[in-house]
Amino acid sequence: MQAEFHQVNVSKLEEVQQVFAHILEKYGTIDIMVNNAGINRDGMLHKMSPENWQMVIDVDLTATFYCTQQAIMHMRTNNYGRVINISSGSWLGNIGQANYAAAKAGVVGLTKTAARENAKKGITCNVICPGFIETNMTLKLKEINDGKPWDIMMAKIPAGYAGKPADVANMVAFLASDEASYITAEVINVGGGMIV
Repeated sequence: MQAEFHQVNVSKLEEVQQVFAHILEKYGTIDIMVNNAGINRDGMLHKMSPENWQMVIDVDLTATFYCTQQAIMHMRTNNYGRVINISSGSWLGNIGQANYAAAKAGVVGLTKTAARENAKKGITCNVICPGFIETNMTLKLKEINDGKPWDIMMAKIPAGYAGKPADVANMVAFLASDEASYITAEVINVGGGMIV
């Protein structure tokens, strides 16, 4: 197995096209596309700057469109492909995240549309919505206000603990596999029961 890393601003179509051209020239095919780029710029709706709105939309939604479109153009010629987009439980709405929720809801709509358009071409398109996952960003909540924000989040999760990045990665691996060939247009929550 071999891995390559490329620094790409996925919110810029030209950069996305360049990296896809490189991949196709070197490997000749694109079989699996996982859209996982995302940022947040939280703030209450009435205080949110247009810049913070647009930045999140560009990275979390427009970039997903660019990469999905580029991948599907090539997957359709092979009659095979797996598109796995990472949304969030916040797509259902979350205080202080109008931009993020809108972008992640857009990812769900985009994925379901792509699934309907490409199912007969052997391409599956699904969305994973992680719940509260233990990352460097979320672990910082333990350092705020004697850890109360962390405790509040734990109380919302029926399983009683934060997920691990591997929990999301395992679902990605399954959806990318042949065992998931009849699963498409689905929104799959990985959140210990928090997202209902």
